[in-house]
Amino acid sequence: MPINRGPWNALVDDDGSNLVGSIWNKAAIKTVLLDPTDAFVSNGGTWAPWAVSWVANAGGQSLGNGTLTGRYTLTGNIVTVALALLFGSTTVAGTGYWKFGLPFTPSTVFPEHQTNFYAGCTNAGSGQAPLAAYFAGGTVHCVTSAGALVGGTVPFTWATNCALMIRGTYEI
Repeated sequence: MPINRGPWNALVDDDGSNLVGSIWNKAAIKTVLLDPTDAFVSNGGTWAPWAVSWVANAGGQSLGNGTLTGRYTLTGNIVTVALALLFGSTTVAGTGYWKFGLPFTPSTVFPEHQTNFYAGCTNAGSGQAPLAAYFAGGTVHCVTSAGALVGGTVPFTWATNCALMIRGTYEI
């Protein structure tokens, strides 16, 4: 005989075997933990903004009328980030290589194995080769295929409508 667990239980044993069941009342279980990995979703898997810090290691950078946006998702101890820097007519690139802040401090356990970043840039709309991105000292750095750190004059002299995009994951 099938078990009817009533309106307060979400699963009904359809055939009396105690092995199979079907959803009886979806509204009653929408907040029930169905998969153990669901417990690790810290912000619901949705993108949240963060105020990205941007520093040229020798100073002098200024966003002016450019834009610097960042967003992240947090699942357990894994953070996925996306940031974009778009130069405006009054943006100043500064001197030396660039560093970008992260929304959370990276883990110090096996830091060389915990990142998966990539980056790209455009020179006022024309395509450029992809860049590598990595973090060091809690900030993200980009490097060209030739091994030069990205900054005010690398891989080109940055000007209006030049853009840098970085995306990746890391462990906290």
